[in-house]
Amino acid sequence: MHQYSTSTSVILSKDSRDIMFYCDVMVHHSISNKFLLHAILTSAAIHMSTIETDKSQYWVATALQYHSRATLGLNEALKNYSSASDAISLCSLAMVINSLSLSRERLRGEEIDPVAELLQTRKLLQGLSVCLDQTIGGNLWSGSFEAWRDQLIQKSSNPKDTVHRDLLTHIDNTNSIFGHMGIFLSQHEKFPEYQSKSEEFIQTILHKTNEMATYVASIESEHKNEYLTACTSLFSYMEIFQTEQGATIIAWPLAASDFLVSLLMNGDDIAMLIFMHYGVALYLCTLHSFSKGAGKHLVEKLSRTLEIKRPEWIEVLLWARTSVLRDM
Repeated sequence: MHQYSTSTSVILSKDSRDIMFYCDVMVHHSISNKFLLHAILTSAAIHMSTIETDKSQYWVATALQYHSRATLGLNEALKNYSSASDAISLCSLAMVINSLSLSRERLRGEEIDPVAELLQTRKLLQGLSVCLDQTIGGNLWSGSFEAWRDQLIQKSSNPKDTVHRDLLTHIDNTNSIFGHMGIFLSQHEKFPEYQSKSEEFIQTILHKTNEMATYVASIESEHKNEYLTACTSLFSYMEIFQTEQGATIIAWPLAASDFLVSLLMNGDDIAMLIFMHYGVALYLCTLHSFSKGAGKHLVEKLSRTLEIKRPEWIEVLLWARTSVLRDM
């Protein structure tokens, strides 16, 4: 718990309000809700696996154990939703983040199916959406989430804790940014170089996604409108990520229709191409979070499958694979 409250919760945050949410609120509710406690400990163990790299397998195994307990506990809590609605919503949110992190962290010899992992994360996102709709009467993007978050912060905060408040003010004044870059990275001498590379990468992803949409518009297919709708929504989510530097792109699978997902499951070439572009964007979005670039295995799986089926796409396939091998 010490690891989570002093370090992991900060890494998950983009500003002082987020720190209060992920630290104060989460910890406060976990005291009386063991399933949320297990979700928090999962996050801390995942984070430790990136710090103590010589013990990475131990921490991954620990994270998987806590993740399993959190899943079982959450399923049990859902039977009596009204008694712990806030804790259930908080746990659902934590489990989405943990699942993304664990999607590429498995014990040695364990097979990973990135498409199945994607579908599981999408189900978690759908569950979170339902929880939030019942808890706050809104969704992730209507502003209701922020109102609910701030309400929980107010309930959990101690107005006499001036040291904590002053620290959070200092964090905001240092222009903190999202992810596992450290909240003071903006003050680092190499930050301008990082920022330039990041913006260049985002522009490249937007350009490639626009090229994909142009290509899809030129083909003949009974699913053409479905493809174009997906390309448009993915591009929009990427633009939001570009301006806000947040994790909005993580939620894009919710915008993908059930029909598009079924096409992906059935090996449809264009559906795989669209989700491959999503995987590249997801990699960039989480490159400096403790998940260390979720989306990498999805890109590798889909690009290699498409290389066999559609060798004429080799240029964009190689671009995608190269993109998820980079660091900044």
